[in-house]
Amino acid sequence: MTVQDKKPRTLLEAAFIRYGIKPLTVARLTGLNRMRINRLQRGIAPARRALREEILKVVRQLAEDDSITEADLFPPQG
Repeated sequence: MTVQDKKPRTLLEAAFIRYGIKPLTVARLTGLNRMRINRLQRGIAPARRALREEILKVVRQLAEDDSITEADLFPPQG
């Protein structure tokens, strides 16, 4: 089974697959450790507002797409 065959579990994981971004690259640029970014990617750990903004900024930069919004990466908080 390849990465393209897997169904993404979260919006963040779907964005990583869609834009070809490596989670470890995002972790390095945001200052997170590998365990934390993996938990965020799988939807286990919550992302606070400042962290979501930092990840959004890095993903926009790596994907070279300024139209990506926070709603594209994280579910709405309710």
